[in-house]
Amino acid sequence: KCYFLILIKTLLKFIYIYFLITFSTFGQENIKAVENLIAEKDYEGAKKSLEMFISKGEQNFYAVELLGDVYGHLKKWELAQNQYAKLLEYDKRNADYHYKYGGATAMRAQEMNKIAVLPLVSEIKESFQNAISYNPKHIDARWALLHLYLKLPFVFGGGNQKALHQANEIMKLSPVDGYLALGVVYSHKEEFELSEQNFMSALHIGHSKVCYLSLYEIYKKNEYFSKSYDILVEGYEKNKTNDFLFLLAKLSYDHKFNLADGLNHLNNFILDYNFKSSNYTLQEAYNLRQDLCELKKNL
Repeated sequence: KCYFLILIKTLLKFIYIYFLITFSTFGQENIKAVENLIAEKDYEGAKKSLEMFISKGEQNFYAVELLGDVYGHLKKWELAQNQYAKLLEYDKRNADYHYKYGGATAMRAQEMNKIAVLPLVSEIKESFQNAISYNPKHIDARWALLHLYLKLPFVFGGGNQKALHQANEIMKLSPVDGYLALGVVYSHKEEFELSEQNFMSALHIGHSKVCYLSLYEIYKKNEYFSKSYDILVEGYEKNKTNDFLFLLAKLSYDHKFNLADGLNHLNNFILDYNFKSSNYTLQEAYNLRQDLCELKKNL
């Protein structure tokens, strides 16, 4: 009888382990499939899979986080905010959860009227500050706080000095990001030369797409269209970033110069188009090509 009970207990233990491994593997396979959908920018498909997975009572916090991220891609900010709030109930010391909750709340606030936004300001700021408190090296949270300080009036706790402080803190973590952050602050202060100088310093270190786009944006903002064009050409030659070709074509159309080159750039953009890495759609490219052809014909 004793041996029989031991046998039954052992058998039940193996059955439990078998089902645990089976359900765990099933969950992992589902999550991997969702990650692939997100990589393909099939956010609706990812949303349906995650909602179904979570509705079955699966205790997978990563799935909840992914669902929050997917809601963000779909610009459903309140739903995203709710997912991150659930995660914070589970782990209040997780810097990423605070950062994402603050980001979703901030994006939701942009869709509200100014009066309705006021109660959310301190909540957004506190979320980013909490993220930094739990992880002082959380560079994305520092960037978010910097942008928030630039947008907020002084009376609500914003201001250029606080933004500059965050830029200097970012510099300690990453020189490239630090120079980019300083460039953003000085651009906001309408100090073009200091902004350009810092963006150039970032470019000399990083040579990344962001560095080139930062210079492109301030040149365009200050109506140095020739410089805008040249920095995009250089950026494309260095990085082969296809989106730069679209921007070159757009610049040609907007300011009515280098139209033949603009069309050539746009045709190459369409030829090498990859929806995973592009911020623009093929439809946008086709519309711009039609506009460029019309403009070229009429000039």
